[in-house]
Amino acid sequence: MSVYNVKGNPNRAGAIFISPSEAARTVRLWGFSLIELLVVIAVIAIIAAMLLPSLSMAKGKARTTKCLSNVRQLAFALSLYNTEFTYYPVHVAGYQTAGSSGGMIQYIWADLLLPYVSSNRNVFLCPANPLGFQWTNSPINIYYTPFSYGYNEGGGGILKPEGATGSGLAMPDKSLGLGWSQKLTDPDYLKPVPDWEVKYPSDMIALGDTTSDGYYDISISPQHSFPKLWPGKRHNDGANIAFGDGHVEFIKQTKIVEETDSMRRRWNRDHEPHPDTWRYPF
Repeated sequence: MSVYNVKGNPNRAGAIFISPSEAARTVRLWGFSLIELLVVIAVIAIIAAMLLPSLSMAKGKARTTKCLSNVRQLAFALSLYNTEFTYYPVHVAGYQTAGSSGGMIQYIWADLLLPYVSSNRNVFLCPANPLGFQWTNSPINIYYTPFSYGYNEGGGGILKPEGATGSGLAMPDKSLGLGWSQKLTDPDYLKPVPDWEVKYPSDMIALGDTTSDGYYDISISPQHSFPKLWPGKRHNDGANIAFGDGHVEFIKQTKIVEETDSMRRRWNRDHEPHPDTWRYPF
């Protein structure tokens, strides 16, 4: 039997006597057994497993909200541009390089909207862009830059010129979207789409999330021949889409590329479905 005082010091006046088994139990009160530690760790792991999906979902929702804010700003910028010029931005434009028969200095629709977002290039970056591309300079390589947002240049399809045969692109003025490339040294090559040609701006897709895979991401299209040009699906399998009147909608990718009259009308400025363009033989 051991002798302990209240401070645990043996052989002093006022000490109390406890047995070794009691002493062991007393010491054990100050620690955890291995089994108890494992139980605590298991409980913590279970709680973490329950919380992590919620945290991941919350993070994804925050990215979607930020992207939605970006697209709303771009939609507002598009409205301001349209109000000032009474036509829509072209998809790509450029001047012929002096002293050269080729070599175009190109700029894109985003350059035209940049002044209307206070030259803030961060507005053109979706936080969920898988490649994290940051637009910091202009011009860019329009074919291989993983841009976050694309422009509805060609609409739901391309009208074949009257009398044309075989495959290939139609003349630019036969597109159904908001505008193709413009050669500024040749004003007759293609003129920007005037606002009066867009029959229902509130139902006209203007721009939105791209796949951001590095292939022609400054454009969006529902053409089944080119799934790389489809609006993206990084936000819960869908995209944030701005319309000609400035409002924004979230639309699932499977819905926005549907080959239906109701959806293809939303891609075309004349608000007609043009089913003959849905599977154009490029």
